[in-house]
Amino acid sequence: MSEQGDLLQLIIESREQAIRQVETNANPDWKDVAYSTGINLAKSQEYFTSEEIQLNMVRGIETHEPRAMGPVMRRLQKDGVIEATSRFITSIS
Repeated sequence: MSEQGDLLQLIIESREQAIRQVETNANPDWKDVAYSTGINLAKSQEYFTSEEIQLNMVRGIETHEPRAMGPVMRRLQKDGVIEATSRFITSIS
């Protein structure tokens, strides 16, 4: 593999490790509520964002790791609940 290919592989592996670490450190109850909220939004809307999940989650359940929404979205996609689109929506917060 070329130096460029090695570097790219290292970047990908580092990103995946960071995502796993974020998911591991997030509040499990928060992750479950975020996932359930994503399922409910998918049933009622054609398109939604991770921010909309956050805005529609039951209040009082928090996580110190807000980046954990990424792994939640990945799980929703892996489970066939959602799929990626080419749409881009600017955050409102």
